[in-house]
Amino acid sequence: MTPAPALARDHPALAGFALAYLIGFSAVAIAAGNTEGVVYLVAISLAFFGMVVVYAHVEIAPAVLWGLSIWGLLHMAGGLVHVDGEVLYGFQLIPVVLRFDQAVHAFGFGFATLAAWQGLRPWIRAERKMTGCLYFLIALMGMGVGAANEVLEFAVTRVSDSTNVGGYENTGWDLVFNTFGAITATLWIKGRESKGRGIAPRTGAIPNNAGARREYERAIRTEGSLRPPLGEARTGSGPASRGIFTETEAGRWIEPRERSPRIFTLETRSARTSPDGSVDAVPLPDSRWGDAVARHSGGAVDDPIPDEGPQEGRQRSGRRTQSRRPRWSPRDARGVPLYRTYVLCWGL
Repeated sequence: MTPAPALARDHPALAGFALAYLIGFSAVAIAAGNTEGVVYLVAISLAFFGMVVVYAHVEIAPAVLWGLSIWGLLHMAGGLVHVDGEVLYGFQLIPVVLRFDQAVHAFGFGFATLAAWQGLRPWIRAERKMTGCLYFLIALMGMGVGAANEVLEFAVTRVSDSTNVGGYENTGWDLVFNTFGAITATLWIKGRESKGRGIAPRTGAIPNNAGARREYERAIRTEGSLRPPLGEARTGSGPASRGIFTETEAGRWIEPRERSPRIFTLETRSARTSPDGSVDAVPLPDSRWGDAVARHSGGAVDDPIPDEGPQEGRQRSGRRTQSRRPRWSPRDARGVPLYRTYVLCWGL
């Protein structure tokens, strides 16, 4: 499935909202012969294309997606709607202090910072402490997106003389409010992370979109056409701390207690959503993917999942049981099907 249908399938109301105002403003701009409106249309279309491509690989929270979409609406309105003979971007919300243009910059690049952080968070180690340096880098991500926007606006002024971009002072104030939006979003992220409720949860379900499912299938694909069932149930709880590999009907990636090498294993579990919206993983004792993995500790394999087929001394009630197994080393993985092989991620 291509990225755009994936986004439209998961968020039909959002896709309809964005498409409606894009078509509406495009019709107005073309009917009025407004070349600047066409430039805005192209810019927003490229921004939406980038969003759907990113969404195909990274799960973005619905609130962030809506914020980005509303940002696009405000951007189109700012360049095409006229108030008192001038475009809305020049309208003074608070005389001398705040223009509509500046408010949109702070709003939009605040949400851009949240989206950038949500894309980065799954690749940060779960045990890593969130330091001030990391929060500073988060703010820099949002500021970098804002700087890229200013470069794009400068390029537009080189192509067309009938723009309302403004001069050097306007660019400076845009950068100031871009920074304000990025810092505000970073402080919000810090508050959420300190309470354990980050915008990108440390554990959760595989995003049900094309790219994430494709990467997941590639990671656990076995010989021939065998692969674990992916399940269509949505939990909507966000990616796990180790990338897109997380709790689902097919499995969950478990990080070991040992740090070097970093060994990750696939444990067969089922994602179950509780009434409060959280995800609870429960074992699938009868799954043929069951013995794919166990937790590695000090060279020994402990706390395994029951394997396929009848086995003496194991309970089949769905609870994980202890079993004696020989010590394991990476060399033992050679010649074993991929879905039973430990994945060694050195240096991550």
